[in-house]
Amino acid sequence: MNTNLRRALSFAIIVVIGFAIGFFAQDVGAQLQGLPSQFELMAERSDSSKTELTILQSYYEVMSRLRDNYYGRSVDERQLTYAAIRGMLGALEDPYTRFLDPAAYKQMREENEGNFVGIGAQLDVNKSQQVYIKEPLPDSPAVKAGVKAGDIILKVDDKPVAGLGIEQVVQRIRGTEGTKVKLTLLRGPQKKVVDITIVRRLVEFRMVRSKMLDKQNGIGYIRLLGFNEHSDAQFDRALTELEKQDLKGLIFDLRQ
Repeated sequence: MNTNLRRALSFAIIVVIGFAIGFFAQDVGAQLQGLPSQFELMAERSDSSKTELTILQSYYEVMSRLRDNYYGRSVDERQLTYAAIRGMLGALEDPYTRFLDPAAYKQMREENEGNFVGIGAQLDVNKSQQVYIKEPLPDSPAVKAGVKAGDIILKVDDKPVAGLGIEQVVQRIRGTEGTKVKLTLLRGPQKKVVDITIVRRLVEFRMVRSKMLDKQNGIGYIRLLGFNEHSDAQFDRALTELEKQDLKGLIFDLRQ
């Protein structure tokens, strides 16, 4: 069973576009210094015989003008670059291709390792692009504080999250162990708004749920929520415990 599961795990491929601090976004400003001080955008060119700007040059032009002419708070070129990449991948309309900035990548690594500091809840995005609680983890701080499956997250520490991606919302929720985070949630068909304060704790992300459904007939149940570095070991333990209860049949639930 362990061998078969490991083979199955090999098909779970996460496509991550790594964007390290030292790569490209490390010093966009320095790269811009070598460009001419003024570029004409395509729409401004009157002579079609001139060489057209490449897509990359267009990006440099927009970045340069924002840096030099934008009125308001200072421009964070790294965050603008990350947003541009998210936009490019979003245009593909492919839910399995996404960009992870360094913070989101660190978050994903923590989840794969099976332990993280947070409230202990799985998040997802609904059809209205709202981030909601898909499932609070058993015995987690979220469960103990009264968070329920289906709760839509409106604010984190009184800051609205509308328009943010799921990784950005998770980053706001997570923090140092022992600190508090306040969630403003929209609950149920009555659309009740509730505020819940949760103390962040170290959470073990158990990917496997199991129980004996029918003891008389020996029917067991195992649910696999996803994959991380401990999924196979957790599956083996769950199966072993069921076998101790005279297991004769098994329902293996792979629904997400």
